[in-house]
Amino acid sequence: MQNEISKVPYLIDAMRSWAMDSGYTPYLTIQADYPEVNLPFEKIESKDGLVTLNVHDRALKGYTVSEGWILFETRFSGKSHHVDLPLESVVSLVVPEVMNQIVFREYCPESVQHDNSSKTSDKPPDRGKPHLRLVE
Repeated sequence: MQNEISKVPYLIDAMRSWAMDSGYTPYLTIQADYPEVNLPFEKIESKDGLVTLNVHDRALKGYTVSEGWILFETRFSGKSHHVDLPLESVVSLVVPEVMNQIVFREYCPESVQHDNSSKTSDKPPDRGKPHLRLVE
């Protein structure tokens, strides 16, 4: 279907609501250098161009999802700032307390080079014996 509505905002809202109702803290992982991302800091201290934002109601106000954007106000360094995030900038939603994560798209920074010439085997590295046990 050509006019299909994106599921992403619905999944973000559902997982975010579930996390808060369960007493957990939802975080959005954002591609900070994505076009039109408006974050309230100039130099981003992030790993590989990603930044993680707490999106719990306690940490922000005015959270809305509208026409492909996530909009809210939050405080950084004691000052209130407006945050504008295109939905396409969202890489994942994470709930670290229970190790839950929904990944919406892959992100591979351009600075990471994929060199397959040194690849010696298609077999994954041996990680040793599994550490699983049967629970009855």
